[in-house]
Amino acid sequence: YPNRNNYSETFIYNHHQYLNPRLVLTGGWRPFLLQTHKSIFDFPLSELVRVGVKRGLPFLYDNFYTNYLIKFLKKEKPKVFLAEYGITGVKVLKACKATHTPLVVHFHGF
Repeated sequence: YPNRNNYSETFIYNHHQYLNPRLVLTGGWRPFLLQTHKSIFDFPLSELVRVGVKRGLPFLYDNFYTNYLIKFLKKEKPKVFLAEYGITGVKVLKACKATHTPLVVHFHGF
């Protein structure tokens, strides 16, 4: 889920339940957390650095995020990336293009 405890995101719960994905990323518009609570940012103090870049250097965060998502997608080689919101689709598009990962964007209004 982009927002794990949001009651209005039952369609995401249903996708997770019935599509039975091998990988699930959560964490908002730019998903970065696996179900195991591991991050795609795989270095020491990564959460501290991620939040620091996001808050202190927001103009760099898109490229920072995309770089690590590309590394993650190259390593995991998913068959397809399902983005549950239009904004998420936009945020992951560059990484999906760079890794030739098909992207499906699904959303119910906004």
